[in-house]
Amino acid sequence: MILNARRGKTSSCAVLLVILFFAVNTYTPGSQRGSSETDLSLLFTSEAVRPASECMHIKKNTKPKSSTSNHIEPDLHETFRTRREHLLEQCRRLNLTAKYTNKDWLWSLLLEFPGPLDVCLPPKVGSTSWRELQKRVSERELSGLHPSSAILVRHPLSRLTSAYRDKYLDGAPISDYDKNWRKSQGFTAPRFYYWYNYWIPTLISSGRLVPSEEFLKRVKDGRSIHRTRSVGIANLRDAVMDIYGSKDLQKQFSNATFTFREFLEFILWVDELGMRDLHWGTYTEQCLPCQEDYQYILHLETVDAESRVLLQDVGYPEDIRLATKHRTKGLSHTLSTNDLEYYKNLPKGLLNRILKFYEYDFDLFGYSKDILAV
Repeated sequence: MILNARRGKTSSCAVLLVILFFAVNTYTPGSQRGSSETDLSLLFTSEAVRPASECMHIKKNTKPKSSTSNHIEPDLHETFRTRREHLLEQCRRLNLTAKYTNKDWLWSLLLEFPGPLDVCLPPKVGSTSWRELQKRVSERELSGLHPSSAILVRHPLSRLTSAYRDKYLDGAPISDYDKNWRKSQGFTAPRFYYWYNYWIPTLISSGRLVPSEEFLKRVKDGRSIHRTRSVGIANLRDAVMDIYGSKDLQKQFSNATFTFREFLEFILWVDELGMRDLHWGTYTEQCLPCQEDYQYILHLETVDAESRVLLQDVGYPEDIRLATKHRTKGLSHTLSTNDLEYYKNLPKGLLNRILKFYEYDFDLFGYSKDILAV
């Protein structure tokens, strides 16, 4: 499914030798520096000709030359190589190669670009920008492309704060989720989507709404449904809609708010039910990095530069670039958006359980578990 190919490199040594031969045989001793010598110097900086030293030895992983940057940039190809080696080493150490086999999430998250370039894009890692890029690229007629594959990740704890701002309005009253709010924040989902998938279940997990015996039975029966964990929390949503579909609850809790702590406890509660939601499921389960061969591991924190290198390596024209338009959704006017602030006053036991929940994601992608490093 995932294709592997690396961009080939060629040299123009023969052209260089012809130019040097011409220059030596037309050079007049004692002549002043003039237009002829200036033109020759320009030839040595042309992309069509390599310096003689490179004709003797061409590096396999030469970094693509940027036509827009005049400063020294880190070798991102070396960064990609290091990340990939670390991932493979951790997969072996943790014996994860055969641990996850269900590809339901992978099929839904894998975005294919011309080339083909396959990119696994978990939710809350800037996937919207990549989908817009795919649409633009698909409208172009391109040739000479090189197949490749990539996965995009971000710090797991930062991803959680993003999900909280998105699904729980960053702690603002849920009554704020109206037409004007959706327009200002860029939301498209209708209100009932949040009400049945997140808000009522969180009211139950937080103890504000006592679950009925019928509801508990429905949820318990859902645990035995094949692949429930991998395909999300659809069974939980269906039980909520059937049993708590009355509009009386919507009136009773119309101004409910949810703390970040309640959100994290809800994640763990749902996990204990044998289910996980797409928006906070682990990269390890969603993109199967120990089973698939991702040649590029991109971090959202540095995606601007890293995406340019990836797209260049595939062979896309210079004008094809990722338009990163990441913005924080669901902001209230009273809470800070700094990721660290969300974790400062959490009970240590709860934080440790969350770190355990994302343990493999931390290990595979080299992110620190220290919240001070978020």
